[in-house]
Amino acid sequence: MSKSFPTPSKTFFILFFLHLFLSLVLRLTGQLEQRIFNEILIYGALAYSMIGSQWNYDPSYLKTSSVLFLLYLLSIYTLQDFSNNGLSASEAIEWGTTLFAFFSSWGLLSNSIKQPLLRVCCRAIYYGGLWLTASVPLLGIGYGIVSGGHALSADLILAVFQTNPGEALSYLKEQPLFLWALSLLGIFAISILVISLSRKMLKAAPVQKPSIILILMALLALNMKSTLPRIKIFYLANTITSARTSLKAYEQYKIMKEIRLNRLSALPPLSIDSQARGTYVLVIGESASRDHMHVYGYDRQTTPWMDKMAGCKGTTIFSYPYANYCQTILSLTYALSEKNQYNHIPLEEAYSIIDLAKAAGYDTYWISNQAGFSASDTPITIISSTAAHHTWINGRGASPSDSTYLDGKLITELPDNVDRPSFIVIHLMGSHSRYADRYPKSYSLFSGRGKFVDGYDNSVRYVDSVLQGIFEKVHNYSNFQGFLYLPDHGEDPESGNAHSPDKFTFQMVRIPFLVYLSPKAIVNRPEIQKELQKHKDLPWTNDLAYNLLISLLGIQNAPYEERQWFYNLFWGAKVTVQMRVLSAPTFFSIKK
Repeated sequence: MSKSFPTPSKTFFILFFLHLFLSLVLRLTGQLEQRIFNEILIYGALAYSMIGSQWNYDPSYLKTSSVLFLLYLLSIYTLQDFSNNGLSASEAIEWGTTLFAFFSSWGLLSNSIKQPLLRVCCRAIYYGGLWLTASVPLLGIGYGIVSGGHALSADLILAVFQTNPGEALSYLKEQPLFLWALSLLGIFAISILVISLSRKMLKAAPVQKPSIILILMALLALNMKSTLPRIKIFYLANTITSARTSLKAYEQYKIMKEIRLNRLSALPPLSIDSQARGTYVLVIGESASRDHMHVYGYDRQTTPWMDKMAGCKGTTIFSYPYANYCQTILSLTYALSEKNQYNHIPLEEAYSIIDLAKAAGYDTYWISNQAGFSASDTPITIISSTAAHHTWINGRGASPSDSTYLDGKLITELPDNVDRPSFIVIHLMGSHSRYADRYPKSYSLFSGRGKFVDGYDNSVRYVDSVLQGIFEKVHNYSNFQGFLYLPDHGEDPESGNAHSPDKFTFQMVRIPFLVYLSPKAIVNRPEIQKELQKHKDLPWTNDLAYNLLISLLGIQNAPYEERQWFYNLFWGAKVTVQMRVLSAPTFFSIKK
């Protein structure tokens, strides 16, 4: 006996033709993308009602949809900065409604077809789709709870891909674990609720004509595709798209490595200025804010060695250096490569300072206390891999328990002496959270300002002693020429937000910058010292480090813009920091 299908109601046909008419009119007049979101509540209502009529407006359909609507509304109003992310209530409701209508139609379809395999596939899409529809706002709500109302950002997603388990564990130790547990428990409970309601909804699904359901699904899919240009600037979609774009650029940088090196070998031969030949040491700091350094006016004595160095003839301490970004990967990618925020060179085509130094004849070293692995290779790992000698004291696959080496161990990894021109890069763990893991107990010198600030200041004091140890060793090299200390970015321990870009403060990009030239280097090239002194009280961003290093190392025939050495950054000009355009008054008002 053949299965009989009910005849669609008049209400359904009215709703269907209204939906179809509105779609065709807007499409034919070319106003779909411009006007679709002016009528999104109409679209949402029609889509919801059309599918609802096929479910006979069963209570389970109404309950499930009500839970999802509530989640989408909460995902907006629990985020303090949603307005800065292109997020609106109407957009969220439209997208959530369309997803719910589309995926719930798969449940109807599964109940209206005979083939067992097709029925299983339809139900898998039904359950998975409704769970996905719920997980979108749940993810935003969950992060909003643990972050104090901030929106999930592309930078945070990138940080997850680029961190290692040890750093992640240290980060979690500093977080309010109660809120994390509450958030995860809430997400789990609501996910179970949605799945439970979906099961009840499927049990109540009426048998309908598959052809009618397929037509509805096609119409919904068409509208989803039509609204995609606007959906792409919807907060969460934009966040995911931005993260994917950055990850693709990083992957392309890795793929293009050999091409860059081959192209470099085809250029006029690079060489070292005879007056510049010698050994240069670049120490890359981590999470170092000049706001917490005595040498920059902080009231605690956190930098006794830097204070002493400030009085040396060959020392230049920049007054207003800034990180170009508040996260390691992007900041150092720009600092160590030809790419910066002032030029238009594609990242995948940008040479690194290691590439050029090695090609010019320098013996290159990369000595790091950072764990050398993450979920994805980054430009930093690619740049460091081209060094002739590389040492990762945490290993290229260290376990989280091995990620607590103190930076003092790096001193023992330095060569005892070098007898040829050398460029040595040392990457500290510095003051990366968790701060208490970054210094020995003997450096627990400060108290009274809270766990974060006291721990951070202790770590800054310890890093100062490590810098002293490194300097005293390399200063005795027979051909020592120069020493630089340049962090990747700053830190905001007062707020407990470390250097999270979605909670940005300017302390996260206010960094120190110290350059020391040996007496021999000053005699051989006095113009370098004069330029450093000339620019030390002007604003400078660390993505110009590549250009400065090209000049300092005396690499001749290098592909770089000499004018970008300091890029003429003066207080009357606009300077980009953390992707924000700032003018002189703004700089002064944010505490230079």
